[in-house]
Amino acid sequence: MRPTASPNLKWLTILATALVLALGGCPWPWGGTATTPSPLGGRIVDQNGHPVSGVLVRAYFTNAIPFTNAIPFSVSAAGDPSTTEVRTNGEGRFAFANPPMGEVNLEAIQSDDRKAVKLSVAVRSGVTLDVGDMRLLPTGTIAGQVVTPSVSGLNLLGTDVFTPGLSYMVKTDETGNFRIANVPAGKFRLVASNQDLGRGERTDVEVKPGEVTTIDPIAISLTPPAVSELRPAVGGPGSQFDIVGANFGKSTTAGNTVEVYLNGVRLSELSVESDQLIHARVPAGAQSGRVVVKVGLISGSSPGDFRVLRELALSPPGPVVLPLNGSLRFSAESTDSLGVAMSAPVTTWTATPDTRLGLDSATPGLVQGKSTGSGLLQISNGDLSASAQVFVSPTVGAPLTLGTGGVPSVAVGSQGALAAWSERDGDGLYHLTVQMLSGASGALWSPRNVSQVSAFLADPAPVVAWDPRGSKFWVAYLDGPTTQRMVKVQVFEANGTSTTPPLLLAANRQDAQNLCLAPSGSDALVAWQETGGAIVARLSSAGLGTPVGLVGSNASVPTAAYDGASYWVGYEQAVGQDADILARPVDLNGTAGSAVMVANGSALQRAPSFAAGVGHMLAVWSEVRQGTAEVAARRIVGGNPVGSATYLGGTHPGHGDEQSPHLSWGGSQYLLTWVDGRSDAPGVFAQPLDKDLAAPGAPFAVTLGSGLTQPVIAGLDPDAFVAWIQAGNGIWGQRLKP
Repeated sequence: MRPTASPNLKWLTILATALVLALGGCPWPWGGTATTPSPLGGRIVDQNGHPVSGVLVRAYFTNAIPFTNAIPFSVSAAGDPSTTEVRTNGEGRFAFANPPMGEVNLEAIQSDDRKAVKLSVAVRSGVTLDVGDMRLLPTGTIAGQVVTPSVSGLNLLGTDVFTPGLSYMVKTDETGNFRIANVPAGKFRLVASNQDLGRGERTDVEVKPGEVTTIDPIAISLTPPAVSELRPAVGGPGSQFDIVGANFGKSTTAGNTVEVYLNGVRLSELSVESDQLIHARVPAGAQSGRVVVKVGLISGSSPGDFRVLRELALSPPGPVVLPLNGSLRFSAESTDSLGVAMSAPVTTWTATPDTRLGLDSATPGLVQGKSTGSGLLQISNGDLSASAQVFVSPTVGAPLTLGTGGVPSVAVGSQGALAAWSERDGDGLYHLTVQMLSGASGALWSPRNVSQVSAFLADPAPVVAWDPRGSKFWVAYLDGPTTQRMVKVQVFEANGTSTTPPLLLAANRQDAQNLCLAPSGSDALVAWQETGGAIVARLSSAGLGTPVGLVGSNASVPTAAYDGASYWVGYEQAVGQDADILARPVDLNGTAGSAVMVANGSALQRAPSFAAGVGHMLAVWSEVRQGTAEVAARRIVGGNPVGSATYLGGTHPGHGDEQSPHLSWGGSQYLLTWVDGRSDAPGVFAQPLDKDLAAPGAPFAVTLGSGLTQPVIAGLDPDAFVAWIQAGNGIWGQRLKP
């Protein structure tokens, strides 16, 4: 093969000059500097020793590698352009006035079949060098084959075979065979290079004049990549994983391409960190399967499959109630792209806000309740994520199953809680159950029956209240048939026992229902609703007699409280299609005062509940605002409503349809409960309220689920108890320490 003169030599000279000027005179890689060199010369003679004129003489750097894009590899020096080719004069002499500095090879070319070569000529600055005679001889041919011992059956077409420091290069055929013609006589280094397979070489390849030199095969070998581990071996789209092994091509100098495939899909995001480590990312739409690392044309596969996650889920799925200062262990569940269930190594656990939910770094999935309110637990793997809503609540122990039957009532006393409700048997008769929920201080309350009255013809609808002044429980209930109802009241000690018989307050009351009760030491006010929406009341100390009329008609849902000076009976008053909330005082002698308007207007206000401490009282109700029911509250001090209503929905993140609010005074704060029909987590919720409504406490979930109705709350610092009806599953209760 005959090298051709460079058509682009001028272009390369200009480019090299610009590069050196940019580098500011930095040393050249072959060891020379941009200084004025001394002349380099010699003489070209024929085979018989006669000088030959007009012969082309070229200088090549010894480490120069031929380009494959046909651009000559002769390189000019910096500063004044170096002379890299000259011709002999009539005496056969040649001289480079400005030769390149460094190790160069000289080649004399008379014709394709007459050449001479002199290798490794050291050109130094300031040194005049005469290489002597270079004898032109017939050229020879190098023939051989490139082989790949480590891999068989490869297509080797296009593998480069060349002589570094000279211009000879050919490409092999499919089987690796090559033939380089017109090579000057001498000994050369021969290199084979394939970007996809590696590199190999032969040294001291001797070319003899006019002969074909067949050399032993040149072996090029790139050690096959080996994948020993995928870390982790499972992940979702977008997740990162490491490929651990050997021979990943990082340290090779042949410019090998490295490719990674997951189940046949090439990964576009990867980083070859070393021969032993590759960082990769799972692409969207990937399927579970083997990971293959391909270095050039040689590949190695993982010992097992990489499992691509299709979805993530948390167990329990949430929403859940987490006790304050308690913990709950969540686990991650998933399926891979083939639908196979598996345990997912979740790379990230996040709990927000971190002031409410804490994560145990030593135990993945272990969540701690740090403060009351709601938070979000989230897991993620790549682009996949799942979350569970967590409500941190001051609950104590698990909910209690109390029984089956009607609407429960509950009160908390100094030795536990007392709950009462009615149950109906198979004969259609009702039974009154009074149950004490007691236990040592700090221990979980456990229920025990303390009294069960004989059968009733109609629902006795009991109500319970704790009297902190007399340290006793009061229980009021109805007896007799619906058209001739009797109102009775009975006192229980703090431990749930009763030594006095029930006291009859009223008899023959038509359609009496919705009892409410407010004790005041040695006395108590009992109020109820009768036919036509009348509201009446009776003092326990007055004994049997005619009740005091408070409302003549269209009233319902009475509620009672004692503020240390007067009894108050609140109620809902129908006004056309709307409903207002009013309250009427009753003094200690049983005399009723004028009604007080607590809430009115075009909005529908329903289900009032009153509670009071000494010198203050609070009313709550459910009010429809912008099509959604929301709990509202208003202070009543000295018999007068204070300010305007406070709407509590703004303090209830995610609140929905808020119904059936119930209120109690716990000694230092009010306790509110309601049924929230929020779409993400329906259930029974509760919230502490300060008596001035200046700083409502954080709301919390008592229990979650749909079909929960009629929640009631009672408290006595530091304990509280909530009871509710769970559709199809009876009456339940939960102890709290709010």
